[in-house]
Amino acid sequence: MEETQVNGRRRLRIPNKADAENELEAAQQWEIQREFLPRPEGEIRATRSDERPRSYGITSYEELFTPRQLLVLGHAFRWIQNNVREEKFRRALELAISNCLATNNKLCGYATDYGRLSALFSVRGYSLPVLTVELNPLHDTAGRGTVGACVERVAKSDTKQVRRHIWDSQASKPVPSTFSFDRGEGWSWVGLKNATSASDDGSISKIDVAVFDPPYFDFIAYDELSEFHRAWFGELELAGDPLLPESDDPVQSFGTRLGISLSEMVKRARGGKPFAFTYHSSNPDAWKAVGLALDNAQLAVTQLWPVRSDGHMGHHSNPGNCEWDVVVVCRPRVGAVKQEISHSVDSWVSEMKPLNVNEADIRNFNFAIQMAQSRFAKAL
Repeated sequence: MEETQVNGRRRLRIPNKADAENELEAAQQWEIQREFLPRPEGEIRATRSDERPRSYGITSYEELFTPRQLLVLGHAFRWIQNNVREEKFRRALELAISNCLATNNKLCGYATDYGRLSALFSVRGYSLPVLTVELNPLHDTAGRGTVGACVERVAKSDTKQVRRHIWDSQASKPVPSTFSFDRGEGWSWVGLKNATSASDDGSISKIDVAVFDPPYFDFIAYDELSEFHRAWFGELELAGDPLLPESDDPVQSFGTRLGISLSEMVKRARGGKPFAFTYHSSNPDAWKAVGLALDNAQLAVTQLWPVRSDGHMGHHSNPGNCEWDVVVVCRPRVGAVKQEISHSVDSWVSEMKPLNVNEADIRNFNFAIQMAQSRFAKAL
């Protein structure tokens, strides 16, 4: 047990009799209240690209949580359902509690280098920790992923301004940048729609700009991972099949399906408005597939630049992992004039100094620029 002393340091102690009794009481209470509280529903699919967590002997989503966690999370969702009538507030609170799931489950480990809990999916998969940790989700002053911290995070997103630090290549240092969002007349809350991106659904309106983050080609099964959250809302079925390359022809299959999705965006775009997405891969086939998708959607690349996406720390510091995304801006070819691309990997790396750029990112940048060379154009 780790506990915080009043006006003192954290300390570790052996569990006592009261701790064991509390754990037993939670198990008994869950058996009594289980049928009356929201809980994760459904079996974990046997047909998966990643056998985990079924390979650990876990076959249902409920098994991923302790009785104590199920009680706290179930009562939180039930309280929201019974007491919050305003839809935007209800969705915000549900988002906050859903965010708690990643730090309140049986597969959370202990990050010894940071001295704190490591959330599920900090590595994109169901990893089995050497030392599992159960957080106190109701701790009011400490603890990563507590209910209070997650609610506060969502509350902070309700702001007219967002402050972020960006890299200033001329000053060679990060500088703060504030983005303002004016909620003037006609402002409306974001509406979420569960639909495939290749849908021709007429209810999806015209768009002024599209910013998105397509899957990275290398078999990260986001549909399987997101089931962990969706199981609490009874939404195990996706709107469509996930975008993954097929083994017999990965470039053609991935590029064709991504191109269909992009084509639907082009149909809805007002004029020559831009599309921007982030992408990275040190696999040349991944960038070939992106080029094929842009060709199928009749899109030209009008700008490229790198952006730091993963910090040089922990599992992200593996030299085989990309730490930089490439932002790809594109517009319909109609009305765009082809031009030579001026970007080079050397110029990018030089401007980013002293930030680290590893070999995987060098390949990533090279493949991105090669993809854009024959498709680069200037928007009129």
